[in-house]
Amino acid sequence: MIAADVARRLDAAHRVALQQWVTDADGRSSCRRGGTDATDLQIKVSEGAAVALRDARRCVERGGRTPTEAIRFVLGQWQEMATFRRTPDWVAYVDGGRSALIRFLAELEAARPAGGAEPTTPAPGQ
Repeated sequence: MIAADVARRLDAAHRVALQQWVTDADGRSSCRRGGTDATDLQIKVSEGAAVALRDARRCVERGGRTPTEAIRFVLGQWQEMATFRRTPDWVAYVDGGRSALIRFLAELEAARPAGGAEPTTPAPGQ
């Protein structure tokens, strides 16, 4: 699957995650949510998923890596973010992002034809 196809799939997944975030937030600001109740934490999970998928799409579009490498790179950044702090809202945010990326990678692998090599997308200007 070429990078442009993966970027389109990431964009579609991002739009779904963004809609879920809007639905979960129900008009409330997620930036001001610091609570530990299930509703506040679900808002942070949804926010993390939307942001991580957007980050992955941008990384794929930048080129220089295969789409899978780009998404794994972003996943590594999100895994590192888990060490920054351990408040419940931060953990929910990071878990939402990591879970969305892991799910997307699994779907990408399932869609790849057997033995199908993944082309590296050139970086812009190459």
